[in-house]
Amino acid sequence: MNERPLAERAREVIALEVFPYGRMTAENYADRHGKQWATFSFGKYRYRNSALDQWVHNLHHILTQQARQGQRG
Repeated sequence: MNERPLAERAREVIALEVFPYGRMTAENYADRHGKQWATFSFGKYRYRNSALDQWVHNLHHILTQQARQGQRG
């Protein structure tokens, strides 16, 4: 069972507009834009769009690892 709460529709709309999940991998996005995110709260939620959900959680994992390794910020 997934413990993350379902994102409010407004948050999902923002995520759909902001993230290029269909055009760029989460890895490429993190390389290009990861340093622009001081915090990343999108990864705390799950999304109705399964492709967006997987992409956001991949990005969340990458950004978390980068922060732990001192590669961001």
